[in-house]
Amino acid sequence: MQAASSKSLGLYTTALEHVERGLRLDATPFAWFLKGLILEGGGSEAAAAAAFREALRLDGAYAPALERLGDAAFSRKDYRKAFELWGRGRARGGAVSEPALLKLSLARHLLGEEEEALARAQ
Repeated sequence: MQAASSKSLGLYTTALEHVERGLRLDATPFAWFLKGLILEGGGSEAAAAAAFREALRLDGAYAPALERLGDAAFSRKDYRKAFELWGRGRARGGAVSEPALLKLSLARHLLGEEEEALARAQ
């Protein structure tokens, strides 16, 4: 918890040190997810995504990591990848937040529009 409180104060380096110490003791999906949040907050998007993927390596249905990676894909306008990531937690029986369900619906809608536009262009 010390890492989480350091992160909220903007002390990213200190928070990262604490979470890395925790990872050496017990590398849980939550610890990797927290590391990803800290890295993301410090502006290291690629390193954050790697930490979220490590959380998923330990637990393929870890909804917070799926949601965060889905958010990143959505920001890149990769709606298909976002839809896949947000839906994966739900398909595996993981806990899916209400915002993730709303984003899943939005991605589905945007994919439909995207596919319709491609069909009209051909």
